[in-house]
Amino acid sequence: MAKYNIEYRCGHSGKLDIGGPTKDRERIAKWHEGHSCPECREAEKIAARVEANKKASDAARNQGLPELAGSLKQIAYGETCRQEILDKLAVTHGNIISNISGGHVKEDKITQAKEAIALFERVIAYIKSAKTAAAWWIDNKAEVSDLYRRLDFVQRMDVEASRSAIAVPEPIKQTSDSIVRPEETKSETVVTIRIIGEIVEAHFSEKRDDFREIVKGLGFSWDSGRWARKIGKRSGTPVDRAAELGHLLLAGGFVVSSNDEVISKAIAADYDPEHTSWITTVKTDHDKYPGWFYILWGKDDDYYNAARRITGSKYLKPGIVVNPRYFDQVIDFASVHNFRFTESAEQAIDIAMAARDREILVDVPTLIKRERVVVRSIPDKLAIPDEVVIDESLRDDD
Repeated sequence: MAKYNIEYRCGHSGKLDIGGPTKDRERIAKWHEGHSCPECREAEKIAARVEANKKASDAARNQGLPELAGSLKQIAYGETCRQEILDKLAVTHGNIISNISGGHVKEDKITQAKEAIALFERVIAYIKSAKTAAAWWIDNKAEVSDLYRRLDFVQRMDVEASRSAIAVPEPIKQTSDSIVRPEETKSETVVTIRIIGEIVEAHFSEKRDDFREIVKGLGFSWDSGRWARKIGKRSGTPVDRAAELGHLLLAGGFVVSSNDEVISKAIAADYDPEHTSWITTVKTDHDKYPGWFYILWGKDDDYYNAARRITGSKYLKPGIVVNPRYFDQVIDFASVHNFRFTESAEQAIDIAMAARDREILVDVPTLIKRERVVVRSIPDKLAIPDEVVIDESLRDDD
């Protein structure tokens, strides 16, 4: 055992007792010199946990996950555990699908594998909505990926779901998946397109720029081992968006697998194109433009100049906002440029119309203008006398 004076990377110094052979002690001392001191390392760990907790909290809000219950410390760590668990489950889910689409599952096991996928998806949906105790996510962090294999958990899940108002959504059934290929293919790897609730997923194990360009161009993003997009009210139906993706992939030379409805629509291009020009409203808690109309358009279009011609319009990235008072101009703009209104925008129009109807209409008489006086002649200039004399009667006696 020997004492070493360590100059840590963080700038702090300290003494350290190191045992063992001299050669090992020197190596250990150098290792410590290349790292922060124990206090700084602990502070770095805390900062990393805080950052991870913040990211998990932001992700939970973006995904619409319920708030967790527990102490502040439990909630912070529980949100991190929940996000890690859901990410792992998504990767496992994607691997199972890839094994099926890639031909790695025997034919007599395909039905069983698909049933496992359906059960897996039910488990994910259930724990997302039902498990709101932070302690549950912390306690199950190590074994949650195998929950769908545990009969006791599945049975308990069904009982709890039946007793409560918790809705465990079923995925759209993938009835008899079909695999289709274009005449000229760029890859033999199958792209599997699935619809789960409002989510359209694309599973493809290769990293190809041409594939990435297609999916990103349709608004898909990489998330937990697969390309995914949540289909909102303004995006059409999940089936249409899946068919559109399938059509473009087939046209791009990729082999595609999906259910029969999606495949038939993809082959015939029989889907409603996505409408990207919308008028919605700004959130009511916005600090500058609460409840204003919000004019938005697709990335390939440009209506900026046309929208800015509306009275009082303002730029609010990525679109244009307009005070509801000018609803009539907004309606005209939508009619000319084929924009659609969301439900909130239609409600804003109704409110603005009602407000205008309540305004008192008055008949203001025409203003009687005073006739303009124009002097066209200029009087002659007065002659200036050569000598000016003061009248004696006007003089003071003093």
